[in-house]
Order: sequence, then C-alpha cells, then structure tokens
Amino acid sequence: PKVKVGDMVRCEAEGFIYPFRGYVEHVYNHSAIIRIENTMECDKWTAKSKENLAVVRLVDIELINDK
Repeated sequence: PKVKVGDMVRCEAEGFIYPFRGYVEHVYNHSAIIRIENTMECDKWTAKSKENLAVVRLVDIELINDK
C-alpha cells in the first residue's frame, strides 16, 4: 500500500467540496479511514457531522510527508 497508518495525507472524499488534510487511521484493500485535520471553511460542518473521520478511496489519497 502507498499509505500507512500515521501518514499525513491530502485527499478528496464524497460530500466534501474541497480536498482536505488528515492522518491515516486505518488502511483497507481499496480505501482508508482518515482523521480529518484541516478542511476549507465551507467543509467544516461536513467534517464535524462525520466526527472528523472520512472513508477515502486509496486512489484519492496523496501523501504529504514522507517520514
């Protein structure tokens, strides 16, 4: 897998207008659970309603930092 738990990532997910930044919590075969760290102002309510967690397809995830 290209991402692992703890990685900081930038991703797009359904329901969000803009990409957001977060940390990988769990990795599945084709998706990952992301703890949302930072969103655009207009997406803040969406993030809050999902308790700052999002399921994102691996193809929609971009690694930000390479530890």
